[in-house]
Amino acid sequence: MTKRVGIGLSLLLLGFPLLSLLAAVSEQPVWQPLRQLAIVPSLALISTLLWLFSRTLLPGREPLVAAIARSVHGPLPPVVARYTRRLTQLWTLLLALLLGEIGLVAWL
Repeated sequence: MTKRVGIGLSLLLLGFPLLSLLAAVSEQPVWQPLRQLAIVPSLALISTLLWLFSRTLLPGREPLVAAIARSVHGPLPPVVARYTRRLTQLWTLLLALLLGEIGLVAWL
């Protein structure tokens, strides 16, 4: 990474949260569009995690939590495999609810 790109990335990573904070506390109409933009990183992160967890629940795939547990502990007993599948389903549900909540807050 070049120095110029590094500086630009640093400014972006530091500047975006500061602008978001300013937009959140400001009553000036000029900052209103930034309030909506402030939600974009959260939506992107939660959407990515939701996709990552949910795609492993498709038929023929190993659930994400099971894959992590297997990589740490080796082959999983059937009861643990069922538990890790349910845990992956729970994470998928929680992430979907969180995504919906963030979207609802953004809409209001």
